[in-house]
Formats: sequence, C-alpha cells, structure tokens
Amino acid sequence: MSSSSWVVHKFGGTSVADAERYRNVAAIVRADAEGARIGVVVSAMAKVTDALLEVCALASKRDDGYLVKLDAIAKRHEQVADALLDARAASSLKEKVAQDIVDLRDILRASRLLGHRTDAIDEYVSGHGEVWSAHMLSAHLGVPFVDARKVLVVRPSDLGPMVDWPVSRARTHAAVGDAKLVVITGF
Repeated sequence: MSSSSWVVHKFGGTSVADAERYRNVAAIVRADAEGARIGVVVSAMAKVTDALLEVCALASKRDDGYLVKLDAIAKRHEQVADALLDARAASSLKEKVAQDIVDLRDILRASRLLGHRTDAIDEYVSGHGEVWSAHMLSAHLGVPFVDARKVLVVRPSDLGPMVDWPVSRARTHAAVGDAKLVVITGF
C-alpha cells in the first residue's frame, strides 16, 4: 500500500439492513472521500448471520425447513439488489448469490445427512452474509470488493492465532492496488 493514510469505516448489520440503509452508508463514505484512502468494512445485512446459523442448525437436525429459509435469505438479497443497483449490477450480484446458494445447499445437505454440524460449517455458511453485503455495497459505489478471507493470513502460534503481517500486507496491496476506496468483508 502507498504511504497515504487510510480511513476505515465499519458498518454493522443494522446499517446495511435494506436498500435505503446501503444508500445512507454510501453517502457517509462519499462525504469522507477527500484526501485519505478509504476502506469500508461491512457486516451482513441485519439478522442474516443469525438466519444462516439457523439454517445450519435446521440442516443438522434433519429439518428440511432449512431449504425454505436459505431460499428466503437469497430472495432478500435479490430484492435489495433490485432496489439498490442498476439492472446489470443487480443481475451480476443475483448470479453470485445463486452460485453460492448451490454450494451452500451441498454443504448443508451433507450436514443434514450426517445429522451433525461443525464450527467450520457454521463459519463457512454464515460468512456468506458478509460476502454478499460487501459485494452489494461495492457494486453500489462502483469500487473494488476485497474478500478479507483471501488477504488476511493467520497462523497458529504458542500464544494463539497470529496475523502474518508481511504476507497479509502483500496480499492486501495486490488486492487493493492504488484504489482510493474499497469495500471489505467483515464481521
């Protein structure tokens, strides 16, 4: 990254609950766009993380209601995309969500068949809320999307997990380049 300073904004789920809230976040970020480079970290839309964890719980209990709830989560994202984005960006985002839903159905079906869930399944499934939210805002702002899972490297150590700063910095620089504004997944 360049030597210019960064300003990081963090918005939780309530701040990105619907299309109007995304517009409010975009206005705040644009108002702060003078000078510093800006990183915007967003959570999943309000209640999406909890809903995705509920989907995991239902699948592991062999309750096929998980499919209905997963479809409802996808539909909510599609509706917000249609209300917030131009037709091309909305179509692209809806395609991304649909592809992810196919993968999530496969993982959740395995959990259903086993009658078991793991932390790894919960983290993977629930993490999609942040990914979809960050894609939504980056498409609305017309700026790069950065998937924190691909740039932040954490390694085990005697003191617990530690960030590998040199590798993380290099990956972040490669992902961000010279962009003045980026949207990053976050929890």
